[in-house]
Amino acid sequence: MNAEYRVKTPLGFGTTAALLPIASEIARGRIGIILDGCTTGIRYFDVSEVDGLPTVENIQRLQAMSHENPCLWAVERLRNGAYILDTETTGVGPDVGIIDIALVTARGQVLLNTLVSCDRPMQPGAYRVHHISESELRGKPTIADVWKENVYLFTSREIVIYNASFDVGMLKQSLERYGIPLPPLRSFCLMAAYSAYIGETNGGNSYRNQRLSHACQHFGIPEGTHRALSDAKAARAVLVHLAHSWETPA
Repeated sequence: MNAEYRVKTPLGFGTTAALLPIASEIARGRIGIILDGCTTGIRYFDVSEVDGLPTVENIQRLQAMSHENPCLWAVERLRNGAYILDTETTGVGPDVGIIDIALVTARGQVLLNTLVSCDRPMQPGAYRVHHISESELRGKPTIADVWKENVYLFTSREIVIYNASFDVGMLKQSLERYGIPLPPLRSFCLMAAYSAYIGETNGGNSYRNQRLSHACQHFGIPEGTHRALSDAKAARAVLVHLAHSWETPA
């Protein structure tokens, strides 16, 4: 079966509703996707059903298309068994550290959930958000301890993070205080994908960042409570809903 679908793709991401005719075949891994040409604002996809398991070539085509569409991007993260990470910190800036960290699987299993001791002073604004006091952090492991005991979790899978640049940056500068370089992580930004799905632009060539609370409200799921585990679970729920959102446009 061959069919051509024309999908509007402002700024490189596809319109989810237009992918509905091929969504079930993508989910079953029986689809080959070929990007065979484009004009301004339009992508042309030639879609062919493939008997049996997808070939390496078809998998590569699906992966290429996932970069064009946030819903397929989410499907790929779930199919790859990504972990979802969240952290809370003493504030923002170069002189802050991680004080709460959590990691959950794509299925919702909790792999890591701990408070972290930190010698950085707590910024009042940060406390008003997460309500973690410095007294609660006494006797907790350092970020170096947490990293050494869980390094395999961070480096063995893709890591999905809502606002990846912030959390990866915080992890990097927190570890560097202990002389530990952060190795390259296969990190992916869920905020960027969700913001592209919503499609509000800044008037230029970028999307307006959407808060995690906005994503939770949009999909009708419980919001996180600004603790690492709660927010990681909320981000996981957003990822799952985004993966299924070819059925309902934003």
